[in-house]
Amino acid sequence: MDISMIVLIGFPVLYLTGNLRKAVAAAGIRGTQFVLYFVIATLLSLAPRIPILPGLSLDLTGLFMCMAPVVYIFCHRGYTYHFFLASTITVLLSVTSFFVTNTLTLPYLSPILGLAVSAVAVLCHGRRAPEYAPVLAGLFGLSDAVMTLLSDFARKVVLFDIRTMAALSFAVCLGASYFSFRRKRGRHAAPYGHQDVPPEARAQ
Repeated sequence: MDISMIVLIGFPVLYLTGNLRKAVAAAGIRGTQFVLYFVIATLLSLAPRIPILPGLSLDLTGLFMCMAPVVYIFCHRGYTYHFFLASTITVLLSVTSFFVTNTLTLPYLSPILGLAVSAVAVLCHGRRAPEYAPVLAGLFGLSDAVMTLLSDFARKVVLFDIRTMAALSFAVCLGASYFSFRRKRGRHAAPYGHQDVPPEARAQ
């Protein structure tokens, strides 16, 4: 079992048992949406990849993990210049990693890239980073797929093969959001505006 399945199965269980409720509330995510997101992604992980063209297929789990936050952010009017800045950095990071991976053999590059995407999300979006991290992971994977298709490297390409990166970046951003929220409250910093603090977080 890889890290993506651990996150997909473990996070809903941890939330329902109460261990993740403060972290999810600090990130401004509703509990029902949080649980449904991971439950649906887990169910989709059982489906095989869909072939599109010879050598090209689609990962339904990665597609959902990326597109569901896209719709969520759109409904909450969250597309600001911060998102486009983060997207640009992520695409540049993806293009750079493409050339590096085809030049050098780095076995631990994937986790490092996941952490890099998490860092971009946290720096650009603060405590709302968990919402944006899977979207940035999707942009990263899509850019890598496009670069592979445009290159002469003859290998199979899977669109949105980003479930591990999306899961890892979401987990890292959720932890960063929670500890950032606790640190600011512990130092008696000025409270967030009423629209920024979820009722669950204010009730703690």
